[in-house]
Amino acid sequence: MRRITTIAFMVLMCAANPSAHAADSNPSQLMLTIKLSERLSSNAEERTIANPTLVVTTERPFRFHVGGTLPPNHGGDDITIGTRVQGKVEHGADDKYRVALTISVGQHSILSTDDADIVKPQTVDIRTTIASRETKRIPYSTTAACSISLESVNTPNGAATSVRDCGACGKTKLAVRR
Repeated sequence: MRRITTIAFMVLMCAANPSAHAADSNPSQLMLTIKLSERLSSNAEERTIANPTLVVTTERPFRFHVGGTLPPNHGGDDITIGTRVQGKVEHGADDKYRVALTISVGQHSILSTDDADIVKPQTVDIRTTIASRETKRIPYSTTAACSISLESVNTPNGAATSVRDCGACGKTKLAVRR
């Protein structure tokens, strides 16, 4: 009787809140490609600022950093430079994905002097929806844009992938079904 009550409660909760049910769906792996670019004048070629490609697991937050740190000339913590991406991709409605991204590109400034260490970060926060195999270009200033695309991770022989948490060790494992 208790099991029937629990199942009935779960069905009612999913029916009352479909978005909660979507969050419980099986996570999958996607290739997320991000391109930050700028055009300094109307007739200039587009210059790529950063172009990371990551494999992310839906429904789970991710972080990525490529670059490094520089020792400060004036003490304190190291100065982080490079490209940092963090965010989350979730299953949405109509076979689309909800994407939340924070992208930061920090370059050591040529203007650094003996008096100051300067890093000029450029940070973009994006919330959008996108379909798999779609490329979405989002202008964020008059001269700069961010392009985002998602694609399912391919496996050999058309096998399907899913991501599972191992109950015994707590690690995430990729399962391939043929």
